[in-house]
Amino acid sequence: MITALILAGGIGSRVGMNCPKQFIEVLGKPVLAYTIELYQNHPDIDAIEVVCHTNWIDYLYNMIQKYNFTKVIWIAHGGNTFQESVMHGFITYQAN
Repeated sequence: MITALILAGGIGSRVGMNCPKQFIEVLGKPVLAYTIELYQNHPDIDAIEVVCHTNWIDYLYNMIQKYNFTKVIWIAHGGNTFQESVMHGFITYQAN
């Protein structure tokens, strides 16, 4: 099984918006939705795991339902650093 791991756990503080940059809408759709869509439509990708900032997990669940991203199997909580987010992603994946 080939699984894509998408790291979207940052807060995007340098962008200066009221939401993390991965959730900023471009042409009416969050940037993260475009990323997930690429893997969703790729024939070699079997599953997707998204590492998401804890405060935005509910928003992510709603986005997954809205766009019918059926390959998103796991959602992991982001960490305080990039490295922690990567580890949370691997730990969540290995636990399942």
